[in-house]
Amino acid sequence: MAVAASDITVQALLSEEKNVARLQKIASELKLRFEEAQQEANTAAQALEWKRLLRRIEDDDLLKATVADLRKAIAVYHASFREPDGYRAHEGGEESPVDYTATDDYADFTGVDKCVDDVLDSMHEQLDAGNVDRAALLLLICSAEIGREVRLATEQAKSSSGAPIAEIEECRDGIASEWQQLFFDGSLSEGDAEYNTVGSGRLQKEAAMQWHRIVATHLGSPFDSRQ
Repeated sequence: MAVAASDITVQALLSEEKNVARLQKIASELKLRFEEAQQEANTAAQALEWKRLLRRIEDDDLLKATVADLRKAIAVYHASFREPDGYRAHEGGEESPVDYTATDDYADFTGVDKCVDDVLDSMHEQLDAGNVDRAALLLLICSAEIGREVRLATEQAKSSSGAPIAEIEECRDGIASEWQQLFFDGSLSEGDAEYNTVGSGRLQKEAAMQWHRIVATHLGSPFDSRQ
C-alpha cells in the first residue's frame, strides 16, 4: 500500500493516534447512548404491555369482577390485623384474658385462599372452553395480587406483625404450579429441545411461549420457573 513519506513521520503518526482515540471516544459515547436509549425503549415497551393487559382486564366483566372480589378478600384479610371495635378482650371472666392476636380471627387469610381457589376453578373452566387468553389473564390477576401479598408479608415479618407468610407463600406456590403446568411438560428435562416451549398441552406452543415471556417479564420467579 502506497503511503506518502509525510504520512509516516513521527508527527503524522502521533496525529493519527489522536484522531483514532477521538473516534473511539465518539464511538464509545454513541454506544452508551444507544444502550441507554434501547433500555429506555424496552422499559417503555414493557410498561405499555402491562397497561394493555390491564386494559383487557378492565374491558372484560368476568376479569374485572375477579379483581374486585380478590381485592375485597384481601382487604378483609388486612382488616383482620386490627382489633374490631367493641371487641371484648376477656372471655371467662376478668382472670382469663384472651388477646385478639391469639384468636383465629387475627391475620385470617382463609378468605383470600377461598377466593383464589374460586378463581383457579374459573380459570380451568375457561381453558376447557378454549378461552386461553382469558384463562391466562385470570391466572395473571391471582399472581400479581398474591405476589404483592407475599412481598408485604415478608416486610411485615420483620416487624413481628404475625403475618401468616407460610400460608401466603403456599397460596402463591399453588398459583405458580398452574403456570408451570401450562408452560412445562413434566416428561421433559431442561436439556431437552422442547423444554420451555410445549407446556402441558393446554396451550398451543406459540401461546405458551407468548405467555411465558409475559410472565417472565412482569411477574418473574416463581411464576415463570420450573419447580
